[in-house]
Amino acid sequence: MDAKAAYDEFLASLASAAELITGSNGAVDERERAEGFRHLTRLTSIALEMIVEKGDPAHPELTRWMNPHRKMMGDNPGTIYESAWLDPALHYVLRGNRGGTTWIGVCIYGTGEGGSRRIAGAIDSEVEYSADGSFELHLAASRPSDLPAGASFLALEADATDLLIRQYFHDPSAQAEATYSIEVVGGGAPPALSESVFADRLVAAGRYVRDVLEVETTISAISQTTAPPEIRKPGSTAGEGEVDWSVINRVQPTPAIGYSGAWFDDLDDDEVIVAQGVLPACEYASVQWLSRWMESGDYAHHQVQLTDRQMRLAADRSFAVSLGRSDPEDGTAWLDTTGIRHGTFVIRTLGAEPAEVTYRRYRRER
Repeated sequence: MDAKAAYDEFLASLASAAELITGSNGAVDERERAEGFRHLTRLTSIALEMIVEKGDPAHPELTRWMNPHRKMMGDNPGTIYESAWLDPALHYVLRGNRGGTTWIGVCIYGTGEGGSRRIAGAIDSEVEYSADGSFELHLAASRPSDLPAGASFLALEADATDLLIRQYFHDPSAQAEATYSIEVVGGGAPPALSESVFADRLVAAGRYVRDVLEVETTISAISQTTAPPEIRKPGSTAGEGEVDWSVINRVQPTPAIGYSGAWFDDLDDDEVIVAQGVLPACEYASVQWLSRWMESGDYAHHQVQLTDRQMRLAADRSFAVSLGRSDPEDGTAWLDTTGIRHGTFVIRTLGAEPAEVTYRRYRRER
């Protein structure tokens, strides 16, 4: 395939993705349409950098997925996500310093049935750190014979395609980020770009955008089918319609996190949803909301996420978090909806089972 044909196919994939925004699992109001098409441009930005510009596993480069203007797949504002492509025939070394992170983990992903993603390896607390926080992690099909006995190593299975590094923070403004780089042992400079390589990567980027948007809209649709009746608005159609559950297997999960949450719909500015429960003992927890497009809220300007250190936990780790347009000032921790009316309330627990949560919905007195 030449570059022009690849470009045409890339545009066709974007057009197909755009149909999902206005489809049966898509936008239901003007704000959602605007944010949906903005989300499409954000996904395109990620795909072009990650696949077209940094798509060579023989010369890996890390792509930082998220920032306040680039989000996808249920991003947590208190997490840095970075990925790189892998070839299991090669030997990689990831080296750097963990900084002041609360937790850092590496997941390797492989390809399962029907193009689904599977976890093909994971490591976090097993990594050996020096007193100053520095580390080296080696990745290869088998442990290199010259690697010292105490060196950190993670095996690459035959279908390994990429890695994703997650850094968690209780306070990103006060904790130093981890710094690291990845390289192929014995690798050299990349070759000049050929038309066929560019064409393959561009086609792959377009398909990636379409696939991710399909995953996101489907997960939101699935969330609607399981929305607790206590917080469904009377007359809501949430939970109706057919959903292809198999598509969820194409997302990139991590075994370290437990998730719980609930879909909310048609939330008016004078309404509040209260989530109550008990956090299990864990290294980190957070609560936030996600849009229909699985984007976090505008955390640069609004309180749309809280960590366990901000959730006003009682001595028994019980909590009550309110979701609304304004602070109910009733002693609960508060998340600002910023006016969003449909989305998913999400609680993450790191290194623990999901929190058990109950919900109620009420209208504030005027």
